[in-house]
Amino acid sequence: MNILQSIQDQLSPELLSEIGKSVGESPQATKSALTQSLPALMGSAAAQASSPQGATSLFNLLRDHTPQAGWASSTAGLLGRVTGDSSGAGSSFVSTLLGSKFNMLRDLIASRAGVRSESASSLLGTGGNLLMSSLGKQVAAQGLGAAGFGELLRSQIPHLQGLLPADLAGKLGLGNLLNRAAAPAGAAAAASAAQVGYEPRHVRADVASTSRVLSRALVPLVLALAAILLKVYRYHRSSNTGGTADSSLTTRGEGAGNSTEAQPSQISLANLTDRLKAAIAGHDGTPVDLQGVAFDSSGTLSPAASGEVSLVGRLINNYPSLKATIAVYGKTSEEATTRANAFQEALVKTGVAPERITVKPEVGEAMPKISFQQ
Repeated sequence: MNILQSIQDQLSPELLSEIGKSVGESPQATKSALTQSLPALMGSAAAQASSPQGATSLFNLLRDHTPQAGWASSTAGLLGRVTGDSSGAGSSFVSTLLGSKFNMLRDLIASRAGVRSESASSLLGTGGNLLMSSLGKQVAAQGLGAAGFGELLRSQIPHLQGLLPADLAGKLGLGNLLNRAAAPAGAAAAASAAQVGYEPRHVRADVASTSRVLSRALVPLVLALAAILLKVYRYHRSSNTGGTADSSLTTRGEGAGNSTEAQPSQISLANLTDRLKAAIAGHDGTPVDLQGVAFDSSGTLSPAASGEVSLVGRLINNYPSLKATIAVYGKTSEEATTRANAFQEALVKTGVAPERITVKPEVGEAMPKISFQQ
């Protein structure tokens, strides 16, 4: 199912006109802004859902903002919600997805769609509402839980191809996510073309010759497609269980009963790598959320956080002049301090010199954040 296409089908001229009036922009500019906003938001949601923690966080947000009467099933019922956003649900959803990248995306949309900056902010919230409504209807219709919701979001990645410009995908940290989806999509397209007997226009051959060529090409294509489908199956299976079906990615010594504590997926780590490198290159101290880093009740880092911690350690060591500041949160100052010390000790074990790390215990409920200074 292509959720973005279903949303696009709802954007009738009447709805675009009403949305445009609510922000003081023309229907054409409104459509342009939404057309750019929605793939960016969907890609960010799919990236966050690449980890079980991220999928659960988004699922809980969607559940908490479900209207008492349920999600609107028609354009007429949707109209008041996307133009009013009185509950701030769309804005909250967008803030969760984009974090520190919100201003960058808002300004880019304002420039490319030719709308005011404040209009771009409002239309991002509108896009958030449209996306929440479509996702909410699917969750209700299919009876999905957090794991199934994450699977639904990840299934949308192939539909993003060609909708996100390469520069924007890079700024959002989605480059690796889309590149990984492009290879299977390209192979599937090639196999589909072979099965329907596609030929370039300049090729002229009789039916018998064409059949012989296709029969010789079909065997390697089928084998390649089977290998791709096997990898996709393993990826989906590991996403649902929190582990990985590929023995080369499994931590030695772990049994089947420990699958929920396996290392994070390669897509999740690739996404984190993109975001960390962008923050380092930016030289502006922009904080990056460490989504996969969690702690147990004693303040010790969970086994599933080792992949993220190792990645952070390697990146710091790759930049000799780089220093890192990490904000670690807890419900009390004592809990925050215990967690901060555990995080610092784990980074030092990766080979990072203690003087290059500053940890700041903070009282609150949020995931750890890291910023860099040269």
